Amino acid sequence: MGERIFLAVISGLVLSFKWLALVLAPMLAMGMVAFIISDIRDEIVVSVIVGCLSLGLVMGIVLAEYIRRRFGLIKFDGKLYGHKEIDGQQAMARKAGEY
Repeated sequence: MGERIFLAVISGLVLSFKWLALVLAPMLAMGMVAFIISDIRDEIVVSVIVGCLSLGLVMGIVLAEYIRRRFGLIKFDGKLYGHKEIDGQQAMARKAGEY
C-alpha cells in the first residue's frame, strides 16, 4: 500500500514538472523578446517585460493543456525523444556511409 502512494506521488511530480516545462518555454521566449525590445529602446520598460511575460504565460498554459489533453504529457515526450530525425541516428548513419 505504501509503495502505491509513493509511486503516485512521484508520478504526480514528474507530470507536474513536465507540464511546468511546457508552460515555461513560451514564457521564456517572450521574456527574451521583451528584453530585446528593451535593448532596442535603450531603457528597461517594465510594462513591456510584464506584458510579454504574461502573454507568454497564457500561451504556455494553453499549449500545455492542449498537449496534455490531446496526446498526454508522457506520450508527447516519448514522441519527441524517440523521433528518428531528432535523436541523430539517421544523421550518424549518413555520415558513416559517406566515408
